[in-house]
Amino acid sequence: MFLRLQGKTPLTLEFKNLSYYVRVRNAQKTILDSLNGKFKPGRLVALMGPSGAGKSSLTNVLAGYISKNVEGDILVNGQIRNLRKFRKNSCYIMQEDLLLPHLSVYESMTCSANLRLCEPAEKKEAMVRTILDVLGLAECSSTRASSLSGGQKKRLAIAQELLSNPPIMFFDEPTSGLDSASCFQCVSLLKELALGGRTIVCTIHQPSAKLFEMFDQLYFVAKGRCLYNGPAGAVVPYLASRGFVCPSYHNPTDYFMEAVCGDDSTTPVGDAGEDSATTDGDQQKGECMVTALAEAVRSGQCAEFMRAYKSAVAKEKADAAILADNASATSSSSSSANSNKNPDQSLANNDSDSNANESSVKDDSRTGHFSTGTLNQFRVLYVRTFLSIIRDTRLKVQSNAGCLFFCMLFLMFTALMPTVLTFPMEMNIFLREHLNYWYSVKAYYLAKTLADLPFQVIFPVIYGTIVYFMTAQPLEFMRYFLFLTICVQTSLVAQSFGLLIGAATNLESAIFL
Repeated sequence: MFLRLQGKTPLTLEFKNLSYYVRVRNAQKTILDSLNGKFKPGRLVALMGPSGAGKSSLTNVLAGYISKNVEGDILVNGQIRNLRKFRKNSCYIMQEDLLLPHLSVYESMTCSANLRLCEPAEKKEAMVRTILDVLGLAECSSTRASSLSGGQKKRLAIAQELLSNPPIMFFDEPTSGLDSASCFQCVSLLKELALGGRTIVCTIHQPSAKLFEMFDQLYFVAKGRCLYNGPAGAVVPYLASRGFVCPSYHNPTDYFMEAVCGDDSTTPVGDAGEDSATTDGDQQKGECMVTALAEAVRSGQCAEFMRAYKSAVAKEKADAAILADNASATSSSSSSANSNKNPDQSLANNDSDSNANESSVKDDSRTGHFSTGTLNQFRVLYVRTFLSIIRDTRLKVQSNAGCLFFCMLFLMFTALMPTVLTFPMEMNIFLREHLNYWYSVKAYYLAKTLADLPFQVIFPVIYGTIVYFMTAQPLEFMRYFLFLTICVQTSLVAQSFGLLIGAATNLESAIFL
């Protein structure tokens, strides 16, 4: 249900002469150099290129995360992009799984639904449950985000964005850090989202041949320039037409990446004395390849090849349809036409319905910046923050440290101050009786200490018991016993310090100290 785009207009993203630069000291460094491209709904687009080629920068510019030092035009459905409106109809899922670790899957989805949807509680609950079922997260709905696997975290991030049903979704390295099975599940999910009528754009480094076949369009950049823009399945014949033949049984993306980077491992390497010369030759070959392919894209030769390629593919499909009709007399002409329908034609039909849905998009833009009110946002964020504070074990460590410090401080002064105040007042009586040989100092000290012992033991035990359970400490007897032991020992040591201070100074000095 939620894999298909419903109630919103499919968006076509187009950019012309797009450039982006940054200032390094007093110089200007070009990151993107006059890029052109068009991403249509229903297609899974892969942005590829070597490290530092500008993939993430292009994604950030298209998503609206970078708007400074950008030149060129970005069009949405043929019109200049309204950044505020575009941000409301798109989402950007980063490479890192930015999730609150102390919330469960269901709680994360509920918070996102309450923040972004103005629907009755029952409908939001049903939407959350449905999305979790569709994405296979229902079984781990009670699991905290910190305990999820990499693939589950990625699906949870996608599930949170599907609540707002965005027509355009950007992904930055969605398969990073995932194993092969999780990568396949992730790309399969993106493919289903694209088939539902969305425009899916994702940067990806070097996918396997199995994953690469799932992409509909490849946009390859190197050194800020576009080297290829067309169907993913046409990259091998296009490179061959430009004089760069991919070896048999070789991953096309690996060959493309290695050749561009000047690290073509398919070329045989000579002895050790020729290594440096071979490396220089590979680098020069890579530079020549980048220049040649960039010039082919800029001069329109790539676009001409793509038109010829699409015509050839359409002709092959038509011939296959004729053969199928001749071979099977029972098949109807309507079914054969539907089975061989061009995906571009179906997307054109979607564009014809855009006028009917455009009014709803305009109505959304007049409702304000956010879908929900400030009071509701405050309520949801307050509950979410409160749960994070309660469940965050790191914050508990700090809170426990502060609790123990003030507990010990309270027990110490409670036992120390009465002794400091009372013993100096008895000093004159003690001196008189001791000098008159009534009792020894040892007997007086033992009597004084043992008389206060019940108070120095019972009261700390009562206080420690109350504090221990009210601060939600672990319900373990040994921990509880050690905590009470520390409380009692702190009280006894403080009493001894009180006697020492009271005996060493006069009353005024004792109170001051």
